[in-house]
Amino acid sequence: MKKTFLILAVLLAAVAWASDKQESVDSLKARVEKTPPKEQVELLLRITERQVEAMDKAYTEGNIEVAQAALADVQKYGVEAANTSAQSGKRMKQTEIALRKMTLRMESIRKTLEVDDRPPVAEAIQKIENARSELLNRMFRK
Repeated sequence: MKKTFLILAVLLAAVAWASDKQESVDSLKARVEKTPPKEQVELLLRITERQVEAMDKAYTEGNIEVAQAALADVQKYGVEAANTSAQSGKRMKQTEIALRKMTLRMESIRKTLEVDDRPPVAEAIQKIENARSELLNRMFRK
């Protein structure tokens, strides 16, 4: 009986994880406004992570317009995640860590780009870093 329950729990977790991976960025964007701040931060970070990967793929394929649109989303939703987390006081540590990892990933992507494509990525990194710094200041304010 325990074994059956364990197998069922693992299968349900796998289905939930797979359905989460399949949810489109557009549907995540639509859900952001309808959720409480803690869940908003999670959704915003998920959107940002997916758009970083979409940006990398688009730059690799030479599709600059799609990459720039993904980059705009990364910047917008990354900054929004930091601001929402700071304002609500929810998931601040997790948000800061996720944003730091994303900016490191974006920096490694930026280094692989042609010289003309680098400035917008550097600007987005800087804006996210500024928001992350403000979040850190909020976390350690006395």
